Amino acid sequence: MAYYARIKGPSSAMPDQKPSQPVQEVFLAQLVRTRAPVTVFLTNGVKLQGKVANFDRVCLVLTRAGHAQLIFKKAVSTVMPSGETVQQDALARSDVSARLSLARRRE
Repeated sequence: MAYYARIKGPSSAMPDQKPSQPVQEVFLAQLVRTRAPVTVFLTNGVKLQGKVANFDRVCLVLTRAGHAQLIFKKAVSTVMPSGETVQQDALARSDVSARLSLARRRE
């Protein structure tokens, strides 16, 4: 138990490094900033289209034609931007994406 607390606790970060943001937050923040059109697929197969207006840790707000939809992240299967809207360098700044690319290289 103490081992887990040591890894996940605030003391696990290096003093000169700031904590990285999760890939999900970087990705969604970029979509909000660019107001890029997206297609959201839900786990039940429903396809929603619009622009991500806002998000938090539980849900996201999708707008289209002046209407807003509150979507729980638990129901989301895939968020697919239209075109190359999410900058790869923004995702690369996330420590999580660095770990993912390292894992892909090992495969």
